[in-house]
Amino acid sequence: MAFSDLNFIFLFLPIFTLIYVCVKPAFKNFFLLLGNIVFYVYGVIHQPWQILLFLILLLVSYLSSHGIQRFHRYKKIILIGDILILFGSLAYYKYFNTLPLAMSFYVFQMVAYVVDVYRGEIPVDENFGRYVLTMTLFFKFISGPLVSHKQMSKQVRHRHYYFSYIDLGLREFILGLSLKVLIANRVGRVWTKITNTGFESISSPVAWLGLLVFGLQLYFDFYGYSLMAKGVAKMLGFYLPDNFNHPYISRSVSEFYRRWHMTLGQWFKKYIYFPMGGNRCSKKRLVLNLAVVWAFTGIWHGSSFNYVLWGLFIGLFVILEKLYLHSFLEKHRIFSHVYVIVIILISWLFFAVSDMSKVVIYFQQLFSLSDWLAFTSLDIMRYLKDYGLLILAGIILATPLPYKIWDKYQRTLVGTLVIFALFWFCVYYLSLGFNDPFMYFGF
Repeated sequence: MAFSDLNFIFLFLPIFTLIYVCVKPAFKNFFLLLGNIVFYVYGVIHQPWQILLFLILLLVSYLSSHGIQRFHRYKKIILIGDILILFGSLAYYKYFNTLPLAMSFYVFQMVAYVVDVYRGEIPVDENFGRYVLTMTLFFKFISGPLVSHKQMSKQVRHRHYYFSYIDLGLREFILGLSLKVLIANRVGRVWTKITNTGFESISSPVAWLGLLVFGLQLYFDFYGYSLMAKGVAKMLGFYLPDNFNHPYISRSVSEFYRRWHMTLGQWFKKYIYFPMGGNRCSKKRLVLNLAVVWAFTGIWHGSSFNYVLWGLFIGLFVILEKLYLHSFLEKHRIFSHVYVIVIILISWLFFAVSDMSKVVIYFQQLFSLSDWLAFTSLDIMRYLKDYGLLILAGIILATPLPYKIWDKYQRTLVGTLVIFALFWFCVYYLSLGFNDPFMYFGF
């Protein structure tokens, strides 16, 4: 039961929200916990062993935090043991078995909590029920954003609730739903057609177009999910941080990933990059730190070798920018934008295609310069004729301008009519069966 499922939109969300609003403040957390259970058991997790696995890891992290507090002399051993159990379980199911939905995200949340307790940044959560609720909030459980336990636990303990939050949250939810259903799902059809055609049969312009539409699909799929999660959270009186900040306007690869999936990037910085020394070290050590972080980022996204290559490819350019390119990119505004788009589009090839032999073929098609003059390049005109306006809309929506306009007018009569129309079109497409799974559910 994803956020874009009609069952969630017309059954779970309205019924749960209506009852949640009516429940007295003292009982809201208890009802929220019940809602989490219903959401997982009937909408997400269908096999008992996955629920059991989650409960075991939840208990391990909770007991580890108490062990660190109580047995201070052995806290490092307890921390290492906790990390080995949590990451070991994740590695086993990610690389050697079937990965349960949301496991990558909830394991990272648990590790962050125990590490923060070990560092003395947060106190141990003495209330097990509250700890379970904080870890299982359904609006962030499946694909994030990755929010610190301190921030969410504070909101679980005490939060303000106003009826206006339902209006604001619903508008944000519909905006995210629109980006997912009307942009990501539809532009993804172009990538599907290119894939079905066969990489050997496409021209160089179409090869670049394919990476463009895949990048747009991935962005609006996950950005749409993040907005929907924020909207649902707001309807219930919670605040979630932004997870994207218009990454495609970046002027360096480093900046792109400071704007893309920001909470995951912050997690890697805090728990891997900074403990290794960050950038306060020699150049050789800096290169090692960045290489390790980006290798881990690739490994986190998937078990196949293409994700490792993707991570190392991005890491290479981040290293080059840190050591040599930063000042040059700062001085050359237009070039820096073009440079980022080209590098990011090429990087999506490693992300999109797991078969390395097909990656090689596609890469050759990208740089088949003769295609730009050959008659076969006219194949791009067919795609642009059918999907040109949709792709243009995606490019425009990847910039900040539409959202600045939306923020200004969303609560006016015109904004209300627009959001109603967007919702109507979303429901129409969903009723026709155009509801692709969220791409990040697989990571």
